[in-house]
Amino acid sequence: MSGAVPPVVAAPPPRREVSAGMVLLGGLLVVGGVLWLLQVAGITANPWRAALPGALIATGLAVLLDARRGLHGGLVSLGIVLTLALAAVSVTNVPLSGSIGERDYRPATLADISSPYELGVGDMTLDLSAISFPPGETLVVASVGMGQLEVILPAGVGTIVDWQVGAGDITIFDSFQQSGAGRSGVERREGSSGHVVRLQLSIGVGDIEVRDGR
Repeated sequence: MSGAVPPVVAAPPPRREVSAGMVLLGGLLVVGGVLWLLQVAGITANPWRAALPGALIATGLAVLLDARRGLHGGLVSLGIVLTLALAAVSVTNVPLSGSIGERDYRPATLADISSPYELGVGDMTLDLSAISFPPGETLVVASVGMGQLEVILPAGVGTIVDWQVGAGDITIFDSFQQSGAGRSGVERREGSSGHVVRLQLSIGVGDIEVRDGR
């Protein structure tokens, strides 16, 4: 029949492309889930040391997806930041495992010191200004993976600071300051008595400050 109208064929729905952001989110969820499972199952006590490499892998997959689609988003910058952070932590060998958040330690006596002090990610304040240190040398060790580390000492006490910074700043008694990556050194301050506090301080990414109590 010449007047017949051909049937209308519905167009297939447009194909939805998976965004790089969704790949990144999914990858991070998978990494977090695997690390959590390893800890709950007791396979390893400190799986979170793999968090930075896992995040870098997930970001890399998302960047590859963007590259195949001809896109160049901010994920490359994120990958660079994660790479620098991972390199800094690897150089200093500080623990990323352990707790996350803020820690404020204020031991009142020498017996209250529970060295070494460790924090994975966050800010740590270690206030030793109330302690009467005995003659000789007292060793205190503290490290932070990513964040800030502040140590407060009794005014004028003899001090040896053995420090290591993956990437960031260090300030010691306002008389020494240095910034950069892969830095380490030893700074000394003579005290008025025979009491010496030796600090072994390290941070992967962030800042270290050593100062006198006010």
